[in-house]
Amino acid sequence: MNKIMKKILSIIGIAVAVTLFQSCKEDWLTPKPLSFFSPENTYVDEDGLYAAVTSCERNMRHAFFGDHAPMLTQLDLSDVAVFGKSDESQGLTDLDGYVTPSHVENSAKGKIGWFWQEGWNGIKYANIVLNRLDCAPTLSEAEIAAIRGQGYFQRAWRYFNLVHEFGDVPWIDFEIQEPKLDFYTCDRWSILEQLEKDLQYAYEHVPEIEPRGRANKWSVGVLYMKVLMANQKWDDAIKVGQAIIAANPLQTTRLNKSAANLQLDLHSIEAKMNPANTEGLLYVVNITGYANDIERSNTMRNATPYWAKGAAVKTPDGKNGTANSCPTKDAGTYLDNDFWVGRGIGSSRLSNYYQYDVWTELEKNDERGRFNKDSWRLMEDLYYNASSAGSYYGKPLVRPANMSVGDSLRCWWSWPHYKVFVPDPTVTADRRGGETPWYVYRTAEVYLMVAECYYWKGDLAKELEYINPVRVRAKADPLTAVTGISEILAERARELYYEEFRHDELVRIAYTYAKTGKNCEVFNRKYTLEKFSGNGGDGENLKEYGYNFYWDWVTAKNGIMNRAVNVPGGGVIMGSYGELRMSVHHVLWPIPENAINTNTMGVINETPGYVTPFKRITPLKVGQTAPDA
Repeated sequence: MNKIMKKILSIIGIAVAVTLFQSCKEDWLTPKPLSFFSPENTYVDEDGLYAAVTSCERNMRHAFFGDHAPMLTQLDLSDVAVFGKSDESQGLTDLDGYVTPSHVENSAKGKIGWFWQEGWNGIKYANIVLNRLDCAPTLSEAEIAAIRGQGYFQRAWRYFNLVHEFGDVPWIDFEIQEPKLDFYTCDRWSILEQLEKDLQYAYEHVPEIEPRGRANKWSVGVLYMKVLMANQKWDDAIKVGQAIIAANPLQTTRLNKSAANLQLDLHSIEAKMNPANTEGLLYVVNITGYANDIERSNTMRNATPYWAKGAAVKTPDGKNGTANSCPTKDAGTYLDNDFWVGRGIGSSRLSNYYQYDVWTELEKNDERGRFNKDSWRLMEDLYYNASSAGSYYGKPLVRPANMSVGDSLRCWWSWPHYKVFVPDPTVTADRRGGETPWYVYRTAEVYLMVAECYYWKGDLAKELEYINPVRVRAKADPLTAVTGISEILAERARELYYEEFRHDELVRIAYTYAKTGKNCEVFNRKYTLEKFSGNGGDGENLKEYGYNFYWDWVTAKNGIMNRAVNVPGGGVIMGSYGELRMSVHHVLWPIPENAINTNTMGVINETPGYVTPFKRITPLKVGQTAPDA
């Protein structure tokens, strides 16, 4: 492990900093032949090449961990949550006014910019792996094939995200070793076809067993399935999914005996670390000894309401009712909210769809849901614990009668405690969420993906057959009938919150409806690719239904967006009011303007629907020669 980490540091030192954001001086890029850390010395053996793979894995980990983790943007721009930080001006509330090519954030206001920038960073490291294999002549053919498979997987993971976030993007399959200003937009469908080929190779050559935090055959298989589904190859995806399920059954036995139920067990640190866990297919890991730049998960801070002192949670008689740290005599008792649920700041606020709509009488015994007092938390489960609370000290919270919409947006909602509670023994106050492995792919998702494949094939009986094992494991009542995509998306919400990239999955489904022309039973509507992002003009804030499934579904299910809800801090000026609104073209995100205008010798198309002064071209196909400058 130490040897690999030293290699990583060397890679960071010599890795080319030219991305779609920036360029460097030629002399800085020139290799120093006498340098011990030159590429010729670094990528000569298995450890050196896997060090570049580890850089990709570290980059992937950052998507899930840290304060205002990029994962929150995936949730907030979907049906299950909205941006909750009402004290951030220009956050992801008013998308019409805020999400523009000249204003793509990588901050507490949103992480659209992170997905663009770090997507290319991950591709850069993956291409180093793929283009340096010839520098390690002592490796066997099997070792080379396994490393190549890892490179293909890491590159494909970024590209799968990018084409579902930005649409058509440049295709880069080489190591950039000098300034390059002639990138060209490539057709997303052509990119997906290439990913399918790459992942088929990886699925055949990456070993079944790899260290925790590294992709194995079965996690490669999950991404391979997603690409096959994006390419409408349902039977091929089903075949891969069935093989994954056969080799990696759902975890139905307890691994952490102290957990109150199987779901708390499955998502505990102990179960994620346990090699007997049959369900975890791919993890990102921030455990000391596994990573060289430990960051806390921050899941409790990100995904728990802002209940603490200074919030709008007052006693019924208007006093400050809660404190970050309760009096010493009650520390660690039931009154210590920070100890039991963590110090939340309400960064991502759950939608009514996820809080209420997906939990019906059929889920009354579901261990994942709001009816289970061990797994789910309501605000009424917390206590007034500030000395200023007066006679209410020690009593359960009561929703203030005059709480505004803006205050409730951040301070009053329920949440899946079993998913986001990550104890941190190294801190005694302001508990945000500590070290833990985190699931990226699990067998439960594979069941739901196979079920979705059968939906697209029109076989609802088979869809039902693959949904119910996930439900029964959670103690929900088995479904006796399904109507289509609604059951798939509801079950994914119940099972995969804070694991799946929810925005990207909804966009994948939206593209599939548009590509196949299949009638969507939810809205009794067919979609086309022609108007996927609206009418095709620049800067269209269209509110019409029927252009893409993502827009129809999110506006129908989110319950907050486009409902004339105004919140403080959502405007352009700090403290001003802004409306939670979005438009048809927000199905995809804007490519940063700087990436386009600095690409002086090529053409990168702006995402349709966003204002741009730059020209567009017909996207190239992968392998197609770029036009003359």
